[in-house]
Amino acid sequence: MLEAFILGAVQGVTEFLPVSSSTHLRFLHHFFGFDLSMNTVAFDITLHCATLLAVVIVFREEIRTVITGFMKALTPSSIKDIRRTWRKNEQLRFVIYVLTATALTFLVYFAMKMLGVPLKDTVSSDAEAERGMLMTFSAGLIVTGFILFASLLAKRYGQHRKPTVIIAIIVGIAQGLALFPGISRSGITITAALLSGISPAAAGSLSFLLSLPAVAGAALLDVKNIAAMELIPLAVGFISAFVFGYCALRLLIAMIRRGSFFVFGFYCIAAGVSMIVYLMR
Repeated sequence: MLEAFILGAVQGVTEFLPVSSSTHLRFLHHFFGFDLSMNTVAFDITLHCATLLAVVIVFREEIRTVITGFMKALTPSSIKDIRRTWRKNEQLRFVIYVLTATALTFLVYFAMKMLGVPLKDTVSSDAEAERGMLMTFSAGLIVTGFILFASLLAKRYGQHRKPTVIIAIIVGIAQGLALFPGISRSGITITAALLSGISPAAAGSLSFLLSLPAVAGAALLDVKNIAAMELIPLAVGFISAFVFGYCALRLLIAMIRRGSFFVFGFYCIAAGVSMIVYLMR
């Protein structure tokens, strides 16, 4: 119960703050001696579903607007004059951008799998191999820190551009690269969006709404393992992740708009270096 609460709290806070939730969960599993079996991976995905619910609640108005606008684009008259609909219907374009970015994420995922690149969900029962993965997570966390510092370069752009297909492709590729251990999904996607020239508010919305199909897809793929787990620890972890995730998401949105998003880079680098020193001793 306590372990489920702690894991839920850590997932909720680190899922949205750009500090790589998977890295923190991995180290918690390591320090508490948890078994990184398929059920543990399923539990982690359940926590992701809780934070997904937080996204839906926080961005409920944006989601409602997008769905309403997209449904209007499916009327016979709109389909008949698809060019005009594309120009006028911003919600239709946004849905296409999200689908484009999601498709690019999956392409990057399959490419990384084919090339044998280590991914966040790589699990090994061998102690030495697991230690190597923890080193990889630590190194990735340091890289995340420098990615966050790169967001400062966005200040030299006008930041008045609206999302485009090209920006969706860039952000989708960035989200795919976040599958590498230690790379924060929110950190790299928001930075990519900011560097593409869109506003901080739009960058945050695009990043978090883009997480919905990715997390939902991961949950569907692992639904059998989720269903096999004990209900009470699952419920405790879910509620904990949701509450802490909701608060963290509100905090991050405020920090993105204030331009202080990059400060998490200091933590990522310090935490990554500390873990490498710990693992090498």
